[in-house]
Amino acid sequence: MTIFDQLEAWVRRCVRQHFYLMLALLVVTTILYCGIGVVPREFYRELAKDPYIQRTDIHQENYFQESPLLPVLAYLTGWQAQTPFNVLCASFILAGVAYLVRATRRRYGSLWTLLLLALLLANPVTVVLLSWIGMPDAITFLALALMLYIRQGWVVFLLAALGSYNHPTVMFAAPALWLLRWRARESGVNFRHVVLTVAGVLAGWLAVRFFLHINSIEVVSRAEFVGDRNLLFWIKYNLTHLPVAIFSLQGMVWFALAASLFVLWRLDRLYAWLLLGLFYGVTFFCLDTTRVFALLAWAPAWHAVLHALQKAEQADPRLRLQLERLLLLIALIGLISPTYYVWLGQVFHPGRNVWDVWSWLRSVL
Repeated sequence: MTIFDQLEAWVRRCVRQHFYLMLALLVVTTILYCGIGVVPREFYRELAKDPYIQRTDIHQENYFQESPLLPVLAYLTGWQAQTPFNVLCASFILAGVAYLVRATRRRYGSLWTLLLLALLLANPVTVVLLSWIGMPDAITFLALALMLYIRQGWVVFLLAALGSYNHPTVMFAAPALWLLRWRARESGVNFRHVVLTVAGVLAGWLAVRFFLHINSIEVVSRAEFVGDRNLLFWIKYNLTHLPVAIFSLQGMVWFALAASLFVLWRLDRLYAWLLLGLFYGVTFFCLDTTRVFALLAWAPAWHAVLHALQKAEQADPRLRLQLERLLLLIALIGLISPTYYVWLGQVFHPGRNVWDVWSWLRSVL
């Protein structure tokens, strides 16, 4: 046996015998490696102090009030102070991870659960979520995590509406995810779910317009934000550190997607074409390139890897075994790869490393 064969056998044995220990090690190690940090400018916590009035005092380009769900929740619960507000945000992230683990293990077993979780933790979305606690991204993550497995029509509509009311990211990510689930011919999933998702995100968008109207809040729309900067600015911004920026969008998960696409190109080509319709056209006009793309793409990436494993298992167990081994290697490398994100054309590393986490926890408790 090669060293990798021995490592694979050891991992499979540990997964069978010590699932929860492996799960805890993955999560804790990732937190210590990536660190934890509050978003530098706490716009949404400031909004939570009074989300029902015009808040140009927070930022002159007030597009933040187009994402009212998190500030309103914090206002209604009285959790506007730094510690409770950040605990609220972190709880949404933990809830999303817990749901993914529970739902995936019930359907597909322990090995695929930890494999997919390791790829998620290696995904730049994890760095973004941990580095910028205090953003609506936590609720976006939870909504998309739930959409990976739910089937009830009314829940689909409700999640799409709340997700869209929370942040426009869901307006793009949710329909894309449900198109993939529909194409994968999942049991209990049909085109009605896609329609309900589109109806839900439209309802959420209308609810935001109504919220702004009844509270006489004027915002700078994201379209206006893009238009205020000329095309030369966006071209220069996107071409700065281009290879590094592209890798930051999915990190080592790019290789997991490539391996999955190789399998799906043979076994489900239409799904592969749908997956290739990714989101960089949207992120071209965003200052926080890594954050937006990672939030848009992590759930479709999770589903694509899972679908490739299922198709491989149906076609040939040997193909499934080969794909599992390759994904295991990619996940292991991804977990120890350098972590960074791109914002405003510049590369940033997480602000809190293993030595800073305890100090940060003490500072907010």
